[in-house]
Amino acid sequence: MHHIEIPTKFKRKDVRKVVRTLGAYARPAEQKQALQMLAALCLSGSGLSGEGIASWRAAISEAGAIPVLVPLPTRAPTAQDATTQCHVSGLNSVTVETESRGAASVALSSEAPVANQMQHNATVVLSCLAEILANVAVLVAAGVIPHMVPLLRPGAASDAVQLMVVETLNILGQIPGCAISIVAAGAVPHLVRLLTPASPSAENIQAVAAAVLLHLAHYADSAMATVAAGAIPPLVQMLRPGALPEVQDQSIAFLGHLLEELPPTAVCVSAAGGIPLLVLVLRPSTLPDVRFNATYSLSRIALFPNYAYTIASTRAVPALVQMLGRSDSGLQTIAAELLVNLACMARSAGVAPAILAAGGVPPLVQLLRPGCSVIEHFHAAIALTNIADSASNKDTIKAAGAVPLLEQLLAEPGANVGVVRAASELLEPLNTFFRF
Repeated sequence: MHHIEIPTKFKRKDVRKVVRTLGAYARPAEQKQALQMLAALCLSGSGLSGEGIASWRAAISEAGAIPVLVPLPTRAPTAQDATTQCHVSGLNSVTVETESRGAASVALSSEAPVANQMQHNATVVLSCLAEILANVAVLVAAGVIPHMVPLLRPGAASDAVQLMVVETLNILGQIPGCAISIVAAGAVPHLVRLLTPASPSAENIQAVAAAVLLHLAHYADSAMATVAAGAIPPLVQMLRPGALPEVQDQSIAFLGHLLEELPPTAVCVSAAGGIPLLVLVLRPSTLPDVRFNATYSLSRIALFPNYAYTIASTRAVPALVQMLGRSDSGLQTIAAELLVNLACMARSAGVAPAILAAGGVPPLVQLLRPGCSVIEHFHAAIALTNIADSASNKDTIKAAGAVPLLEQLLAEPGANVGVVRAASELLEPLNTFFRF
């Protein structure tokens, strides 16, 4: 927590006076104090003069602060980490505590060089104001994107400032027009560089940088540029055991998108050692959403026979079978899809025996039940067909109750054509007579 003293009599109407002192002709010391005040109000003004933080941020926006604030960060030389104390002059004052933004502490300084403080506090305020949807158009018109992107260059700003910049871009990047502008400003290589933190204090920026890149890939068609900038190796490293959960989550989500948009990305992921790290994420202790995204990524990679063999050889099958028994239908569906891909693409890797050994036949048969989705019916039937390659395996599938469920699927009026075909192909090796 960082303690900041603010005059007790400070009112909303006083915000406009503070903003005026940010003008180009104001003295640096005056600009410094004004920025400290605005940053303090954005982060910790709750309760002051009966106003909340949202009210103070709105007041700063209404005072016309954005066009004045946008150029300030780029006027300063390389920023340094700020100290934790900020005192705003006033005889009667109260001490409040700031919030932390993201996972990194935001500090307001009165001891660092004036220019560095201005860069730091200006980015804090701009990041806070970007959270107000009505401010987005004003920020873009004021040129916030071309002013902020250069701050992501190596040595251009402190870790804390770059975190504020990336958080601002994360908000703006969710708007298609802004995403295109961010890419045009040359942000992609800088964001890719931030996926590999230069220091432990910068590790928290990884997840936010990956989130921005994912938005840009969605809305500005920058997936190819991201891969070309060398994003795959650092994204894979973000999966390492011990990484922050939000870092792993963003990495896996982005890898899944790249693998969907650019299937050959599987080559880069495999070369960077991504397959065993993704398989590790399948363990039961991982959050369901993260497991889903990891399984999806592996299902895309498994479309390539060589990589399917690698996945099957890393003991992914037991984890997938465990996921089939979950109540989460999303996990069941994606686990069944990956098992199908493995069974079809890597039959020589012993996938069928591994599914049998892990007890995978009963949960696969259960996905043939009425009430399961069409895609679950289809994946289960295909996976079981690939397992039914010996008399003993056929007996195991029969014993799990597959035959009546398959016959029920075939007899269902208006049944999906793909499901009917898959069910028919499974019944044939089971040597069962059936009617269409």
